[in-house]
Amino acid sequence: MHLDVPYIPDSSYVNLLSRHEQRIHSLHFALPGAPTYDARTFGTGSTDPYDFIEGLKAFPRQKKHLLLNGRFQNPACYFRGPELKKLITSLEFWVEHAGINGIILADMYLLTTLSNEAPDLAQELQAIPSVNCMIDNADKALSFLELIASTRFRMPELIILDRSLNRAPLQLEQTSHILKDHHPRMHRALLANEGCLYQCPFKLAHDSQASLINTGLMRENMFCISRERGCIPCLQKHPQAILKSPFIRPEDQDAYTPHADILKICGRTMGPEFLIRTVSAYLEKSFNGNLLSLLDATDWMADHFNISNARFPQTFLQTLTGCSKICSTCDYCHDLFSRISRPILGKPGQLG
Repeated sequence: MHLDVPYIPDSSYVNLLSRHEQRIHSLHFALPGAPTYDARTFGTGSTDPYDFIEGLKAFPRQKKHLLLNGRFQNPACYFRGPELKKLITSLEFWVEHAGINGIILADMYLLTTLSNEAPDLAQELQAIPSVNCMIDNADKALSFLELIASTRFRMPELIILDRSLNRAPLQLEQTSHILKDHHPRMHRALLANEGCLYQCPFKLAHDSQASLINTGLMRENMFCISRERGCIPCLQKHPQAILKSPFIRPEDQDAYTPHADILKICGRTMGPEFLIRTVSAYLEKSFNGNLLSLLDATDWMADHFNISNARFPQTFLQTLTGCSKICSTCDYCHDLFSRISRPILGKPGQLG
């Protein structure tokens, strides 16, 4: 299976990707110096565009995608004005100097705005729905694709399906089959290593808070909110719930090949050490360390628990994809977590 990976201009990381470029389908990164449009609220290192462009020269065959994946934008951006003009000028720069193939969006108002106000630019770019569009069925996928087809943008060469489908094989099969029938040349991608709560109840509010921060309407305090009122207390009380998270272990990726073509690796703000470790694990289809050290959203748990990836039973994927997800009637994750994990010394965890 091919990989869609974050790109950062770090020499060691770029060398890793270059050595395995035949497995790399595409690279994604945020628009340098323009956090307003991002789904994340903290930077990814250098904002010098020429650092990015120089490193991208090592990947002439790979698709290159800019992330404009915030949940929503400042409404002023949807109409003619200096902010929209600045965005269009920036995108034109990246198309000309870096050969950008597409933009990844969660805000479809931004899609139609760019199509209407920069039609020549739109014709140069694919419009790719973000994984945060949460496309978890064929009807939703086809609806997004019909909207894109009505604009001046090119149709996407890949569609990123919602992470929940990693644990719903029948729904994944049906969605994939219908997409293959209607769009036979379109690659189907799955998010591999987010590590959030299954069907996270905080997701929409979390993404909205990020957009409020990036548009300047709210101060940065997202980790505090998550720590005090969100997913972190849930996982502190019931750490075994991480096993229900819809991650795909490196060893299990081939099980998805009938219904997916690409695995999307996340963690672009985690730094080169994390990316080298994580991308290497998925390239090698094997990892002997702490599973939590491969997961993006719950990286904080790696300071509290060591979950031995090598000790997962061969039946793990089959069990988790076939279960009811009603944890009150089942002790599987609780018992497995007890067997394959240990608390980090001095930072004991609590099993619910």
